[in-house]
Amino acid sequence: MRRLVVGLLVVEAITHVAHLAAESHVDRSITGLGPADSGVGDGQNLRDWLYVEDHCRALDRILSQGEPGSTYCIGGRNEVANIDLVSMLCALMDELAPQHGVHLPVSPSRELIIYVSDRPGHDRRYAIDASKIEAELGWTPQVSVQEGLWRTVEWYLTHQGWWQPLLERGAH
Repeated sequence: MRRLVVGLLVVEAITHVAHLAAESHVDRSITGLGPADSGVGDGQNLRDWLYVEDHCRALDRILSQGEPGSTYCIGGRNEVANIDLVSMLCALMDELAPQHGVHLPVSPSRELIIYVSDRPGHDRRYAIDASKIEAELGWTPQVSVQEGLWRTVEWYLTHQGWWQPLLERGAH
């Protein structure tokens, strides 16, 4: 979870699906800058996913309509186990990569999934109660986790010139 303090407003947000970052395990899995890992442990850790444009819309709503001194929690209402998210990602890569002339090293890409050790004390579930921003400011997420993942994979496949140099430099 991330906390942002803007003036007298406090914003807390959950994990988001985004392009242009190349830092989340979603981004690293798409670009090959990292393995298609299950996130952590057995892959059953739950996360609430929020598409980056929904996050931006929420921040805009908070900045324009939020009550000074208030705290707003931004959540996607998209709780998904890490292994399910990675499985969706692999299915999208199998479907979309060939349409962009991208050769996948393994097919189906689900065979690339690895399980990594969970760190001690790691939270099994990240979730956030976004009812305040929904009730007070009328904001709700517009993009499902499935649609957000599709948009993200499509963006990376369409913009290979942006991230391909990172692979060539060996940036991991």
